[in-house]
Amino acid sequence: MVGQTQEEMRAETDRRFEKLGKPHRELFSLMDFPPFSVDAEKASEFAASILDDVQRDADEPFAEIISRWAEEIAEARMYQKRYAGNFKAATQAAAKIQSG
Repeated sequence: MVGQTQEEMRAETDRRFEKLGKPHRELFSLMDFPPFSVDAEKASEFAASILDDVQRDADEPFAEIISRWAEEIAEARMYQKRYAGNFKAATQAAAKIQSG
């Protein structure tokens, strides 16, 4: 960013936000669903991974997270779809399953 004009810096910031914005929002929204909503430690670790990745400015944002957390992300998406975005109902169902 050294030697850039304000317009260039603003354009770079906008580009970066566009690249990160949608996947960032989706990943954080999945934290409202199981398995994250029923496991505080897992949710905390997942959130930390997302925030760490934002700081890295990788060419493929969140690729490492999506790979590392693939099973949990798939499960959260399944709950999100099955319960039509109702995270409370999804969490209650998962808690019931866990309690036996």
